[in-house]
Amino acid sequence: MATAADAAPWRPQLVYLDTWTASLLARTLRADPDRFGAFLDVWGGTASRLALSRAHLLELRRHRDPEVRATRYALIEALLPAPFDMLLGAEHSPLAELTDREIAVAAMRHLGRPLPPQADAGWVGFPMQIATAADVAVIREQLESDLLGGVADLFRSALEMRASLDARPAGTAYDRPRLAGLPDAPPDPTTLAALDRAAAEATSLSGAHPLVREAQALLGAADLEDSLAVAREQVDALLARVREIGAVGALREGDAQGQSRRNEFVDVHLQNRAFSASVRRVATALSGVQDARAIDGALRGVRRAACPGLWLRDAVEIELRKAKAMPEANDWFDLDHLTHLPYVDVYFADREMAAAVRQVLGRKERLPPALRRVAAPVTGAATLDAIEAALRAVTR
Repeated sequence: MATAADAAPWRPQLVYLDTWTASLLARTLRADPDRFGAFLDVWGGTASRLALSRAHLLELRRHRDPEVRATRYALIEALLPAPFDMLLGAEHSPLAELTDREIAVAAMRHLGRPLPPQADAGWVGFPMQIATAADVAVIREQLESDLLGGVADLFRSALEMRASLDARPAGTAYDRPRLAGLPDAPPDPTTLAALDRAAAEATSLSGAHPLVREAQALLGAADLEDSLAVAREQVDALLARVREIGAVGALREGDAQGQSRRNEFVDVHLQNRAFSASVRRVATALSGVQDARAIDGALRGVRRAACPGLWLRDAVEIELRKAKAMPEANDWFDLDHLTHLPYVDVYFADREMAAAVRQVLGRKERLPPALRRVAAPVTGAATLDAIEAALRAVTR
């Protein structure tokens, strides 16, 4: 596999396929090679390149039908070369994911440090290239292993559990409390006891749950217990601060970048807290510095808005929560796909996702500068003719 720096100096038209579009192309490749050959003429004539992502591969692997998986691998091979969103290799592990590279670039700019020559938008989005059939064979061998198959199944089960926990009764509105509406004073003993019980249940090892049994089989009971112990330590630390200074103060402490307003929505604030944790993790991995306070102080000015893929994913996630009483496990894949929108020229999406994205992109005054000229997703391309028209329509 080559890095982006090894690619040709001219930039092709990057095309990001959603599950439906990829499925249509794969079916055509298998059932009608002549029609697929005509599509390849359009693909090449528009200088299109398949923008391939981790989410694509995870979705491919979770197909139960090996013939369907084989056809998807064949599709990737037919559309090579394909820029790839993961930066592989032990030396690159802190920057393996797109959103981590966004954070690293934002942190470097905040500190006034010069960026490496290769750290442009192309590198942030798709730093490697799947260039040959041999590269696809390596990917296929790894994905088809029992270990990665187990990881994919476990991940899917975790997503299904989260979706069920986030569900609300049909017809009810999505509740969006604000920080200012939370009690400032520490909770009373009864409330604290209830919080402790809930935390213990959430981080306990219950072998009766199917997800826990899957994790035990894959990771081993000891490793799973260690992971849950770390989670419990984090929860206990938060509850300790809730006892001392109240819920609002404890929650605000996690927003190391100081992005939340006094009356911020709680869901946005939790995204800000998660971003602060990601900044610390990336900074520690790159620098070796373990002191969270030192990292928070040096990088306090880093903003989610400086990370366009991450910001867009978070904003659309809230739109989906508003629109859907019953979340789906597939929502995670759709949102992970969406982090790539700022880095491609043509982005195919289903109607639900495209509608949510358009709502966010339509609020121009709230958009980070890097998203103000991003094209909305292409939707409704239910035929090869429609896909080809979308590829021809882009002017770069």
